[in-house]
Amino acid sequence: NKTIGINGWFLQYPYTGIGQYTINLLRDFSKIQQQASSGHVKTDEFDFLVVVPNNECVERMKQEHIELPVAVVKPLPWVPTSIQKHYWEQIQMPRFFEKNGANLVFLPYPCAKWFGKPTYATVVTVHDTIPWTEKVYRRGPLSASVHAMSRRAVRRAEKIITVSGTSAASI
Repeated sequence: NKTIGINGWFLQYPYTGIGQYTINLLRDFSKIQQQASSGHVKTDEFDFLVVVPNNECVERMKQEHIELPVAVVKPLPWVPTSIQKHYWEQIQMPRFFEKNGANLVFLPYPCAKWFGKPTYATVVTVHDTIPWTEKVYRRGPLSASVHAMSRRAVRRAEKIITVSGTSAASI
């Protein structure tokens, strides 16, 4: 079987747009898995695996009736809080998926590995391109580099999903 990995970072922020998108996406994937177990859909060629940063995300999945395999990859405590998310996305999550043989990783926002080519293909969702087109979002060197790398993640993705025609045209 092939493994489809899913970045579940935003399950810890369920009231944000990306949090809601991730929850609804995982619900749909869970339904696909349930239909497969009842013989209505054939998914014996792949398995899902959601990676989350903490046990609260696992609880959120239960509350939302999402029944998918999940692994907790905790952010490293010695990494400064201001960069924990980026370190998790760029180092910890990719290493986990590479070590566990993921064939495809679904990213509900542009956060693909910045350096080095991952051993898996990526599908990235772009919700908005404004951070790339409006300078106000790139004032400091850190935000400028993060937005530049998120654009790179989109360019390197095998597939891109977007939520609006305006974003599609901009991409």
